[in-house]
Amino acid sequence: MKRKHFATLTLIIVLIFVLVAGFDFVRRTQEGRESRQISPLKLPASTTMPGPEDLKRMEQVAPVMARLAYPSKQDDSPVHLGPFGHHTPLRMNRQGSSDDRMTVAPVMDYALTFTFLADKKRFCIINGRFVAEGASLLDGGTVKQIDRDRVLIEKQKVAKWVLLDTAGRISDKNTKRAGEEM
Repeated sequence: MKRKHFATLTLIIVLIFVLVAGFDFVRRTQEGRESRQISPLKLPASTTMPGPEDLKRMEQVAPVMARLAYPSKQDDSPVHLGPFGHHTPLRMNRQGSSDDRMTVAPVMDYALTFTFLADKKRFCIINGRFVAEGASLLDGGTVKQIDRDRVLIEKQKVAKWVLLDTAGRISDKNTKRAGEEM
């Protein structure tokens, strides 16, 4: 075959392919119309719809929801959860007046599974991680002291003794503020 006929042959092959694909598309869309039936929406039997009181409450809370879900970067004020039924008591500061700021204790859930003491070097395994005395933990806590059967961890000025438990449970009995004696 001569080179001048390559373009014509290519055009014919492409045209045949487009026609076959077009006929197949039309056939599939017609089959879909015949077999598809629209059924009405059915809710599961376990679904409960909110009552009128709940809908009124949702309407009252709606303006606050946008601010809670998408706070502005400049707004660093504490979130007021009063519209949702959560009321926090105000703490008294040293002068005796109420203070809007709440002090929340940090989460200190640690599992101490092993301690190792050798001369002045002390190591332990906390939450599956091998750490030395004075090391920082992944959650921001610091290992202050390692004893034979307990470890002192400080996080956000709160210190906690985590006891070595053979069952692998966490003991919360010995929590104290930094600087306090046990």
